[in-house]
Amino acid sequence: MQKVSTIKLYPYFSSLSGDLLFFMAIDTIFLSTVKGMTASQIALMTALGTLVCLVLQFPLLQLIKKIGNQNAIKIGTFLLFASACLYTFGEIICAFIACAFYYLALFFIEMKVNILKNNLNNENRQDYMKIDSKSKLLFSIYTLIIIFIAPPLFNINSLIPMYFCMFFAFASFVFSFFIKDASNNSSQENKNNENKKEKVKMPKSIVITILASILFVPLIVITSTNAKLLTQEMMLDFYELSTVVYFVSGVVLALRLARVISVFCFSKYCNKLTKRSLIVMAVLLLLSILSVIGGGLIAGVIGYVFIIIGAILLFSLIDPYQLVVKNYILKNTTGFTSQKAISLNYSAINVGNLFLSLIATIILLKQPIIFALCAFAIFAVVEIIIIICLLKTIKKEKLANTETANNFNK
Repeated sequence: MQKVSTIKLYPYFSSLSGDLLFFMAIDTIFLSTVKGMTASQIALMTALGTLVCLVLQFPLLQLIKKIGNQNAIKIGTFLLFASACLYTFGEIICAFIACAFYYLALFFIEMKVNILKNNLNNENRQDYMKIDSKSKLLFSIYTLIIIFIAPPLFNINSLIPMYFCMFFAFASFVFSFFIKDASNNSSQENKNNENKKEKVKMPKSIVITILASILFVPLIVITSTNAKLLTQEMMLDFYELSTVVYFVSGVVLALRLARVISVFCFSKYCNKLTKRSLIVMAVLLLLSILSVIGGGLIAGVIGYVFIIIGAILLFSLIDPYQLVVKNYILKNTTGFTSQKAISLNYSAINVGNLFLSLIATIILLKQPIIFALCAFAIFAVVEIIIIICLLKTIKKEKLANTETANNFNK
């Protein structure tokens, strides 16, 4: 009964602990106007926070192996709460520590995926994508609502949104005590079998899947940011700043709404989608970046329309892609191998963010934004090639497994 309860609670816990709610809607304006941080300090803070998580990844993975997934999410949600407190009450140096806590928190909380898998396996269920898509849908709805609420609250008092942020972070910490891992109830014999599986290397297809994550999600995030900057630059030549602010805010709302719709649609049809949907997503990724580039080259309203279409396509891909990837990883790994694969996939996204941010920074020092977007389009082509290699590898592994099974039967 406890295990079924965890499966039912999972979407609500996952959506609540997915990020620093409220802070994510005002992060840059809060850090710059309230904490007095410059743009370079904010960029450095983000980079250092990501690096801390990457450097500590393997020691933390060994720690998680010892304490288990259940305790890992408790640590993660506590760090999320600590991060919210430091952002709210601390000075600039505390903001740097808060950022490190934030990335470490997300690393620990990511083990919730393994908890869901273990509970589903214990119930002989295979509907991971359906359940996780529900959590992403809830998270998208929360963030859409918060975008409407946070700015007015910030204008009343800059700390009010942060108080809400602390409240929800603490609520996720309390919630984590109700999430139970079915593997904790396994017998010693099952644990011994699990230890044997831990020594097995990850399949080649899993490794390529993780490599694909280095580019896909970071391309979406960084291209979207540069698309907003490109729109601002184009509009400031013809419109007042206040008009530009309202327009960009409207675009952000459209992107969030697109994310809600994409997750909602995906949750209905996810059982019919397969790994081959990755190639479709990769092609759409390239087309969306090309749409943004086209919009930057075309003057006037038509250009803005192309940029908005490209940005909406980008945000529509982020959750379906991660659902397909995580589902494939969990179906083809077990035990500590699952923990390792999921954590590596999370770290791959952080590596990609650092890499593409560095590329963009170097280009933007001397060239306009459109050149950075062209570089992203090239990386999108590389992503398509990686996905094609992944599908070929999966096909080979299936044939090899089939031949092995036939030989064993003989």
